[in-house]
Amino acid sequence: MEVAAQPPEAHEIPDALAGLLGTKAAAGFLQADSFPRRFAATVDSLGREHSPTMLWPVFKTPGRFLVEEREGGTVIAPENAARYTPLVLLAGTIDVAAAVQAYRRMYPLLQQAYRELGFGDRYLNDRVVEVIDRLLRTPDAPEAPRVELPVIRGPVPSPEPGCATGSPTRRSSRSTPARRSSCAWGR
Repeated sequence: MEVAAQPPEAHEIPDALAGLLGTKAAAGFLQADSFPRRFAATVDSLGREHSPTMLWPVFKTPGRFLVEEREGGTVIAPENAARYTPLVLLAGTIDVAAAVQAYRRMYPLLQQAYRELGFGDRYLNDRVVEVIDRLLRTPDAPEAPRVELPVIRGPVPSPEPGCATGSPTRRSSRSTPARRSSCAWGR
C-alpha cells in the first residue's frame, strides 16, 4: 500500500497550488488564503440555492454580468460565456493525476475545514462526489436561461471610491448599446 505524503502546512498551500497550476495562473485565479476553508465551503454550496462569492477559492470573474431583454423576459446574454474562457482554458491544462495527488495530500486540511464549518462527522469527499454526480447529470440549457434581477432601492455600497450605486449591464435583443453605470458593478 502506498504511503500518503504528509499534508502541507497552511503556509505551504500557495506553493502547492502554484506547483499544480503554475505560479502566474495560481496567483491570477486563486485566493490561496484560507484555501481549505474556501474550498470546503464552496464545494458544499455547489448545487444549492446560494454560493457566497466571498468564500470562493477563485477570484470573481472579471467583467460585467450581461443580460438581454427578449420576448418573454430577461435572459443571460451569450457574451457572458467569454468571461469564463480563461478559467475554462486553465482547467483544461491541469494534469488530472497531479490534481488527484494534491487533493489527497490536502484532504486532511480540507476535512478539518469542513468540520470547522459545522459539518461534524460528515465527510467532505462524500459531498465532492455528490457535486460531481450532480454536475454530470446537469443538461445543457437549450436556450439562454431566464433571470430575475433583484430590485434594489436606495444607494448600494460600492468598493470603488465615489461609486454609491450601480446596475448590471443590459442589452436589448435589438442590439442597442448596453446601459452602463459609471461604476463597475457586478464583477
